[in-house]
Amino acid sequence: MREWCIDASVAIKWIVETERDRDRALALLKASISNGIALISAPLFPYEVDSYVRQRVHNGSMTQDEAATVFRGIDAIKIEIVESSGLRQRTREISERFNQRLVYDSLYAALADLRGCDLWTADTRFHRVVAGDMPFVKHISNFEILDINS
Repeated sequence: MREWCIDASVAIKWIVETERDRDRALALLKASISNGIALISAPLFPYEVDSYVRQRVHNGSMTQDEAATVFRGIDAIKIEIVESSGLRQRTREISERFNQRLVYDSLYAALADLRGCDLWTADTRFHRVVAGDMPFVKHISNFEILDINS
């Protein structure tokens, strides 16, 4: 089965209507479902999504009720959380190679690398740093329905 790795920055776009490139993220989600492409992510994924939502509740830009709706929505989407052999080591290697201050973004790239699939991200800074050497790291703003054939 084909897979796409997604990071939390893409999932946030599915559930927050005001997010930039939301249309592309939703197109990716719909394409994965209609074409039988499994969505996978790293063990950090659910905590990053939950932290984002909690941050919005904390700063007053989202109500508790809105957060509950968001949590139900994201929990309904089938995303396989994958712990892969060698994931921590590969994450460290990518972090060091691209001089990343934190390992979070490198974790998703490491998973995609180990699984041989594309990583879809909305993290422009990380994408800009790694895209030349890691072409499987793709920015959501570039998602086109045609990507399902690649």
